[in-house]
Amino acid sequence: MSGRGNPRLKHPESASRLGIILNTLLFLGKLAVSVLSGSIALISDTLNSFSDILASVGIHIAVRIGNKQADADHPFGHGRVEPLSGIVVAIFTGILGFEVFRSGIMAVINHREVKHIPWVVGILLVTVAVKLFMAFYFFAAARRFRSPGLKATAVDSRNDVLISSIALIGVLGTWMEVLWLEGVAAIIISGFIFYSAFTLGRENVDFLVGKAPSEEMIRDISAKVMKVEGVRGINEILAHYVGNAVHIEIHVALDGKLRFSRAHDIGTEVQQAVENLEDVSRAFIHVDPV
Repeated sequence: MSGRGNPRLKHPESASRLGIILNTLLFLGKLAVSVLSGSIALISDTLNSFSDILASVGIHIAVRIGNKQADADHPFGHGRVEPLSGIVVAIFTGILGFEVFRSGIMAVINHREVKHIPWVVGILLVTVAVKLFMAFYFFAAARRFRSPGLKATAVDSRNDVLISSIALIGVLGTWMEVLWLEGVAAIIISGFIFYSAFTLGRENVDFLVGKAPSEEMIRDISAKVMKVEGVRGINEILAHYVGNAVHIEIHVALDGKLRFSRAHDIGTEVQQAVENLEDVSRAFIHVDPV
C-alpha cells in the first residue's frame, strides 16, 4: 500500500471519526444561528450538514466493517460494505435535495425576514474554512487507504465549500434587500445536492457490480508483468472491482520447455508484482506454454 498522503493518518477509522466530529459541530452551530435568524439559505445549508452527519456515521461504520480481515465466510474480505453504504447515503442525499428545492421555491414566493445577519455570515465563513480543510484531509486519506467512503466524504466536503458560498451570497443579497436571492440560493444548493447524490450513487454502483478498472491501470499492470524475467507475453487480462479493490486474472505466455517448478516460480513472481500495485487486492495467474 502506498504511503502517500498525510503521514499522521494511522487508520481509516480515525479519519472517518474526525468527519463525524467536525460535521456535528458545524451542524450544531448552523442550527443555532438558523433558529435565531430564520435564513432559508442557512436552513438549507444546515439540512445539508445534517445529511453530512448521517453520511459520516454510515461511512465510519462501513470503514470499520470493510477493514475486517477475511474469514471463512468472507474469503475475499468485506470490501463491498463501503460501496453499499455509499449508495444508501446517495439515496438519502437525493431526498434531502428535493426538500431543499421545495423550500427554495417557497422562499422565492414568500419572502422571509432574516435577523442577525452578521451571525449568519460568520457561521457560513467558518463552514467554508472547515470544509476546505476537510476536503484536503479526506482526499489524502482516501488516496492512502484506497477508500471510496473517505473519497465520498472528500468530494462532499469540496461541494459543501461551494454550497456554503452560495448560501452566503443569498444572505448578503437579503442584507442588501434583494429578498428573492435567498430562495434562489436554496434552489441552486438543491441542484448541487442532487448532482452529488447522482455521482456518489453511480460510482458506488460501479464498485458493487464489478466494473472493470481504467485502461491506464490495465496498461500499468501489463507493463509490470512484462518486466518479470521469463514472461514471453500476455494472452489475456480480466480485471474487475470487488468492493474498492481490484481482482485480476492474467494468462501469461511462458516457454513450453521450462521445467514445471520454474514455470511455477515465474507465475508466483508475476502474482507478487501485480499485487504490489496500489489498487490490486488479489491476482490469479494462469501459465500458458508457448
